[in-house]
Amino acid sequence: MRYLLDTNVLSETRKKQMDERVASFILRSEPSALYISVLTLGELRKGVAQKKRTDPNPAAARKIGEWVNGLEFGFTDRILGVDAATATRSEER
Repeated sequence: MRYLLDTNVLSETRKKQMDERVASFILRSEPSALYISVLTLGELRKGVAQKKRTDPNPAAARKIGEWVNGLEFGFTDRILGVDAATATRSEER
């Protein structure tokens, strides 16, 4: 089984007190079965840009940006593009 991780699941992993269900799922999942989409990367990068505009501490946005860069590197071969066929695939199951 493979899983497409949504932005909120990835963001949860940054919290000091991660939701127990998310932590359990991530820990028991085979890393090679976890995927992210280009849309999720875009949402995360948008969040970094917003943080740069709204937070007077530039280190905060830089830290999140580094985390996003790490995700992109770590998921290099597991980043999915999204087209109409992909968007409707879950309806077929």
